[in-house]
Amino acid sequence: MAERGPNAGRSEIKASGDFHLLLAAVAGNVILQRFMEELVARSSLVIALYGRSGVSSCGRGEYVKVMDALKATPNWPAR
Repeated sequence: MAERGPNAGRSEIKASGDFHLLLAAVAGNVILQRFMEELVARSSLVIALYGRSGVSSCGRGEYVKVMDALKATPNWPAR
């Protein structure tokens, strides 16, 4: 994230939520997608209110590993 200051935390929370929602959408499971929408909305609020500033529980490296694993999957739609 290139943002700094008060908006940096919000941007990181949104980007993380968007990533998880995208994964749920790609899975093609409507129940999982709805569950993730509710979970992301609630957890984003909790993180925004009570999370430590500047500290992410999900590192960028973890997202890269997930994407690399998905790209290596034969049925990955982005191929």
